[in-house]
Amino acid sequence: MKLTKICALFMILVLILGGFVLAQETERDKQKREEHKQQYEMIKQAYEQAKQTLYQKNYEKAVLLFEQFINQYEPSAYAAESYYWLAYSMSKQSQEMDHYEDQQAYQKEAIRYLNSLIDRYAESSWVDDAKTLRVKIAEDLIKKGLRGYRIYLNGSLKKLEDLEREDIEESLEEMEHLDLEELEDLKLEELEGLEDALVGLRGLEGLKGLEALAVLGELGYFDEPVIVGIGEGEELDPELELKLVALDALLNVDEDKAYPILVKIINTGENPKLREKALFILGQSKGREAQDLLIKLATEDKDTKVREMAIFWLGNRSDKKSFDALLKIYDTTTDSKLKERLIFALGQSRIKEARAKLISIIENDKDRKAKKAAIFWLGQRSDRESVETLIRLYDKLTDAELKEKAVFAISQSHSEQAKNKIIAIAKAEKDPKIRRNAIFWLGQSHGDEALEILKDLYTSAKDAKTKEQIIFAIGQNSGKKAVPVLIEMARQEKDPKVKKHIIFWLGQTKDDAAIKFLKEIIEK
Repeated sequence: MKLTKICALFMILVLILGGFVLAQETERDKQKREEHKQQYEMIKQAYEQAKQTLYQKNYEKAVLLFEQFINQYEPSAYAAESYYWLAYSMSKQSQEMDHYEDQQAYQKEAIRYLNSLIDRYAESSWVDDAKTLRVKIAEDLIKKGLRGYRIYLNGSLKKLEDLEREDIEESLEEMEHLDLEELEDLKLEELEGLEDALVGLRGLEGLKGLEALAVLGELGYFDEPVIVGIGEGEELDPELELKLVALDALLNVDEDKAYPILVKIINTGENPKLREKALFILGQSKGREAQDLLIKLATEDKDTKVREMAIFWLGNRSDKKSFDALLKIYDTTTDSKLKERLIFALGQSRIKEARAKLISIIENDKDRKAKKAAIFWLGQRSDRESVETLIRLYDKLTDAELKEKAVFAISQSHSEQAKNKIIAIAKAEKDPKIRRNAIFWLGQSHGDEALEILKDLYTSAKDAKTKEQIIFAIGQNSGKKAVPVLIEMARQEKDPKVKKHIIFWLGQTKDDAAIKFLKEIIEK
């Protein structure tokens, strides 16, 4: 019996001591987890602070914060992206520097950080972005005379074993222009480093590796907007993306080398989208050979999208030869969609003959869509001759829809002549819809003169719709005189529905006089 009691007491003691030890361990674990959580929150807060500074475009401070973050918290979950954003901030900050030497130093340092990211975090999703940014910075350094950085462009286009002997010799020759520090940055003192610098990407055998390429216009590298012919919403192969970015950069610094590659893709590529991407790059070249190829593609290519893109780039060239080619295509095609693209291209061209063709289309073309497009693009030119032509054409037009387009086109000019025409239409146009359109655009001018005219128009207006349009136009006027005008209109207006519109726009002003007037209405 005694033995049983002793065993029971022993077991109870063991359980108590075990529970105490377990409680101690649980408490320590809890404390460690709390410490890790606090440390993570501190790291996250430091990263977010640096990122927020970047978003505010304070690149100088962002550089300091990202450098401080890397020094204090590497390695961390944010390390790879911190290297990228540090290099990005340095690249942006270099553009704001006055001294040429400081710009170069910052850009070189940015490439060093990108190399560190690529070397240390090879499996990171940020590596592809880093390679793309490195090509862009290298291109700028090349333009500043540092030809050795072309190795990043060449490296993004070929594998080392695919390079011809003369290409390797050319790359090594370019390295001779680099000083010792730059050689160390490029890691060219070892064969492995040479391979890293030259390879960059894999899979360009016979250009077949490019077939998976999707949306070049979404790369974010080009200043031009995405144009017709560029698809949307497709995933990009990162390696192919970088290759074409490198190819575009190479075109800027060594067109003779890049041009044959682009021509080969365009002439032999079986994938239509691949041809479009190559054409997007080629279209930015101002060379004569590129122009000849664009004219050929715009005139006779079987792919409609390729024709449209070639037409777009010809319109951007603004020279007589390109214009003559566009004119010939327009006069021979019956495709209405292609005509719209041609009119767009003519609208982009700055030569006088392009304006004359737009006028001819408005006056003589039987296609109403073509007429409307020509009116729109003539209005976008905004020069004196174009405005005068639109005013003259408006008085000749009988089609109400075309007249509406002309009102919009005239309103895009801020000249006195255009404003006077809009006022005349608002006062005298017989078609109520066109008149209301003119009133709308008159309201967008925001001046005291426009306000007085709108006030007079309101007094003489007969129908509620016109009155409501005038109220809306006055409501858009940000001047202090607009509120007293609206208050006076509200006092005089007899139509309850129209009066509600006036009260609504008074409420939008948040003006003291308007608030006082609204209180008067409530307290009645």
